Amino acid sequence: MKDYAINLFYSENDEAWIADIPDLFSCSASGDTPEDALREVQIAKKLWLDTAQEDGDIIPEPVYDPADNLTHRRQAQRIYEQVESFDKRIESLTNQSRAVTEELTRLSKYYRRTGGAAIGQKTA
Repeated sequence: MKDYAINLFYSENDEAWIADIPDLFSCSASGDTPEDALREVQIAKKLWLDTAQEDGDIIPEPVYDPADNLTHRRQAQRIYEQVESFDKRIESLTNQSRAVTEELTRLSKYYRRTGGAAIGQKTA
């Protein structure tokens, strides 16, 4: 299986070596040496892939090739799709949070109204 390409460069702004994996949205790491940055980005890659799998997110195939402009366009499309997927996940979690909040509010009102009686219990 083809592995993910890694960009490695020195950042004057960060005063560190940066390694990033373009196929994995926001997967990057830094280090004092190129070797440190590469070691750290391998850890970041494993965490990225494990988290994506646990969350049921799309795991992109490794296609990035720094010398291929068509690959760059595909990469941009995949990043767009990942952002859409993340947005949908955030929307779903927000809706779940709202539903839980509404249920807690309803139960709190019931509890106050009944003086703490359990649901289904008759009050005196």
